[in-house]
Amino acid sequence: MKKRVLKVERKGSQCDCQVCGRPTRAYFHKLFVCCACTMFYRRNFRAFLRSQCRTGDGGCDLSNGPRRFCLYCRLNACRKLGLRMLGKNLVVQTNGLPADDISEEQLEEAGPIEGFENVGSPSTSSGYGSSYSGSSGLSLYPPSLTQEVYIEPSDGILDFLGKSAIELPKLRLITNAFRQLDDQQKFLATMQRGSEMLDYACPAEELIYCDRIQYEKMESKVIRIACMTLNRLIDAIQPQMDIERRTEIIQNTSVNMSLMHKILCTFRQFPEMGQSLSSPFTGYYSDLNDLDAYLADVWNEKVDIVMRRFHADIYTHYTPCLEEARYLMVHPVECAYLAVQATLEKASDDVAFRMFSEGLDHEFATFLQMREHFESAESRIHRLKQFQNNFHNFIAKYIDCHGMIDLFLSESKNVEERRSVWLSKKDLQRYIQAASSV
Repeated sequence: MKKRVLKVERKGSQCDCQVCGRPTRAYFHKLFVCCACTMFYRRNFRAFLRSQCRTGDGGCDLSNGPRRFCLYCRLNACRKLGLRMLGKNLVVQTNGLPADDISEEQLEEAGPIEGFENVGSPSTSSGYGSSYSGSSGLSLYPPSLTQEVYIEPSDGILDFLGKSAIELPKLRLITNAFRQLDDQQKFLATMQRGSEMLDYACPAEELIYCDRIQYEKMESKVIRIACMTLNRLIDAIQPQMDIERRTEIIQNTSVNMSLMHKILCTFRQFPEMGQSLSSPFTGYYSDLNDLDAYLADVWNEKVDIVMRRFHADIYTHYTPCLEEARYLMVHPVECAYLAVQATLEKASDDVAFRMFSEGLDHEFATFLQMREHFESAESRIHRLKQFQNNFHNFIAKYIDCHGMIDLFLSESKNVEERRSVWLSKKDLQRYIQAASSV
């Protein structure tokens, strides 16, 4: 005779989540779905129709790797189980009802719907809305700007992109490239933290302090991501460019991409003016006025003096850039446009890059002209150009100060080795060759 399982034992039993494969005790109406996946569907269900599989075949294995890797496949797995949103409530289909998600706005028009079961959720879930949070912190971006642009009906800032008469392929290309950098940096930060981040602007209690060791460890990886992003961008503009020339361009401009992303991260996390806090990476923060905490691991007096001297100089030039970005309330598309300007200028001797740059300037002006809350596109462009000049001055100071730190502290006598502290020319060439052979 089969032994009866006590109720207490049944409550404590674990099964794999039917969406992501993680062990869970959450059992909702004959479904084993973990709380993370139910919360994920609540926050992202609106994105299903416009999302696309990252691998293209719709068959991502969510149990093998990070479950946030593919927005489409995770949403699709939830929907196959019958999860649906009915207003603010997460329900499970019964007898095919409700057939699709029904937003609060449509709920009254849809009339009463019967035959489904309400799914319980943690009490903390009430603080989260059911609106689309997106797979990226650039919430105005679609998953693939190179293929289509979707505009949230409640957001009029980018309405013009939905008009078929307006074509902005170059602006879409660079925006998609910058968004890829943003996505990959967030994934890197998630792996580094060891905890999943649900959004790009974290609650204050979840932020992790970024000291010197953490910054150097993360920045070396972000620079590599920026290099590969720029390599793909060059492939799209001028696929015939030789590896030597690519290496020269990317090595000199990857820091622009990385630092512009830091400005965007800071604006998202700390938008109020007058703050000394910055966010060098998603989920991390630093205090630009507290060098003691940033250099807390430094025990050598010489190293401390050198680091303190040049980091203070860096922060002196960085703070005005952050304040200007907050004042301008920089848009993610504007950040993408400014981030690639150094690359386009560096490659301006190439005809394809010159033509691309001219077309991009025209499309960017069109983008600004269609944003109704600005007085004029010319005025906005003028302000952004001033911000770009200050940003370039900061980058020059940033590179110069790090070079001086290496000069004082590095035992190497080779200047090229000291300059390649982020990514050496040899390593970069190897990465580009590997990417080209795929």
